[in-house]
Amino acid sequence: MRQVLRYLDGDVPLPELSPTYQGLNMLALMQDQGFDPYVMTFPMTSTTGASAISDLSGGR
Repeated sequence: MRQVLRYLDGDVPLPELSPTYQGLNMLALMQDQGFDPYVMTFPMTSTTGASAISDLSGGR
């Protein structure tokens, strides 16, 4: 806990994390939250993202 406070206070720089470490952490986090890793391998295009946002902002 003290180390966390040192990071938050800016006394100590954050450690460098490799992209592989971050990717594996994110995958584990998504699986814990119920995301399907097979579906997550497909990239989301900007068109799909825009249509999803417009669907959500349409109201009821």
